[in-house]
Amino acid sequence: LLTPLAAAIAAPTPHFDDQTEPAGAPWFAPSHVHQMVPILVFSVLFHQAVPGLADEITEKATAGTVFGYTFVLCGVAYSLIGIVVAWYFGNGVYESSNLNWESYHGGTGELVLDEDGDYQRIGVAWYFRTVSLFVVCFPAIDVISAFPLNAFVLGNSLMGLVHVDNIHEVESDRRITTAYRAVAAIPPIIGALFVRNLGLITDFSGLTGLAIAFCFPALLYVRSERKLKEMGLDPRTTYERFGSSVRSAWAMFIFGVVTIAYCFTLLVAKG
Repeated sequence: LLTPLAAAIAAPTPHFDDQTEPAGAPWFAPSHVHQMVPILVFSVLFHQAVPGLADEITEKATAGTVFGYTFVLCGVAYSLIGIVVAWYFGNGVYESSNLNWESYHGGTGELVLDEDGDYQRIGVAWYFRTVSLFVVCFPAIDVISAFPLNAFVLGNSLMGLVHVDNIHEVESDRRITTAYRAVAAIPPIIGALFVRNLGLITDFSGLTGLAIAFCFPALLYVRSERKLKEMGLDPRTTYERFGSSVRSAWAMFIFGVVTIAYCFTLLVAKG
């Protein structure tokens, strides 16, 4: 966020390769909404962490406010980063925008002609090289560190789904747990060998974010309320807020299904 702003302020001195000023970008492009929405929703998902975090909150009634502020903070931060990066790099922004920092030099160094007739920048300050290396490598390092955790969580979920009646016995069997975690971890690795286009991957994987955000929570709400009523228990909880109703849940579910269908159709149609 800071480096593109600093580069814009320092114009016409280039900070990214030979770019001397912001390229500019439209505020809104309706033709690409089907690509933006799934990724936007997926980027602010933290449903899987809510139960654990809410359990640590002493005043349970404040959980909605806490997570509401979290959504707002994430939304503001992501929006600022997206707007500034799109504004500065314009059509030159990569699908994985961190790659734009590969040529970051902070206005230091000089261009020289090498033996092959290509221009190379030498004498770049070490701290700007450090910033460039960090931004370029961080997403890959982050994915590598989080991937085993995601594989463990998905593997355990699959195991719990299959072995509902004897999950506690199965959990102590290393061979079975390893097999389920392998089922969760290996397919994405094999898929990555054949599909290298990050934009294509995020376009379609982002659709799962719509289901996680709108469809599954709604179905869980409807089912849990129905189950509690069947048991003769009050379905109301201290976590209830505006929209906590079966009608709202079904409306959210329908919205999610329609949005997924809309985005998927346009992604396939536009290739």
